[in-house]
Amino acid sequence: MHIGRQAIRGFYSAVEGAESKTEVVTLRALGNEAAFFWRLMIGGMTIEIISVMTFDDEGKIASMKAYWGPDNITTS
Repeated sequence: MHIGRQAIRGFYSAVEGAESKTEVVTLRALGNEAAFFWRLMIGGMTIEIISVMTFDDEGKIASMKAYWGPDNITTS
């Protein structure tokens, strides 16, 4: 589990600069919340993720949760 800005930055910095591709499969947004199912393809690996975000009055991310685990990772 990654909690806090530093932890999230640390997670994403591990893949920064790597050859990657993302695909948003389904997006639902209402008011200041959004939920979406997306794929991250990186280095022969695909991770399928469900993310949920809330936004503040300025449209900045106020909270973010991502749901995925080992069962959501495939390799090619």
